[in-house]
Amino acid sequence: RGDLRSILPQLPVVLRGGALFWPAAAQEQLRALSLGPDVSRVTSAAEGYALFFDDLLSRAHARDWFSDVLPRLARLLLRLPALLEGHYAGARAATGLRLLGSQDAGFVLLGQELAAALLACALFCLFPTAGRGEARLPAINFDALFSALTNNARQSQEHKVRCIAHYFERVTASTPAGFVSFE
Repeated sequence: RGDLRSILPQLPVVLRGGALFWPAAAQEQLRALSLGPDVSRVTSAAEGYALFFDDLLSRAHARDWFSDVLPRLARLLLRLPALLEGHYAGARAATGLRLLGSQDAGFVLLGQELAAALLACALFCLFPTAGRGEARLPAINFDALFSALTNNARQSQEHKVRCIAHYFERVTASTPAGFVSFE
């Protein structure tokens, strides 16, 4: 499909034999994360992420995040290839996830679970960065958002990051069933 081909270079998954997959190393890491910190050995994060989870959240809230929310996010991400395949199987080419030029008219309809998985990719900084400039696409990974916590814009950035963290707590506690549209 043309819509999938247009967006595939910007997604963190690969197409093999007509099916979407995580690269093997990414899948292995996501599986470990999905089993919790005792298996993954991930109890903190780097740079701005560490500032948020280690210093701005209470110790109990951060522990809950790494033991509950993070594994559920990893399980959601492991389903991303199937969510994308389901999306493309059910979407018309006119509403499928695709790249649109800056002046191109278009409408994209995504299931909320797929939207949550794509946002989780941004949280985990899984979107490829190569080629985004040539395609005139803005940065999508959340590393810059979290690293801004280390600068002087802390209060406003902290509230944005808290909102995002709360969003992930909500969508991993109860799978959203609706749709979102972009025009």
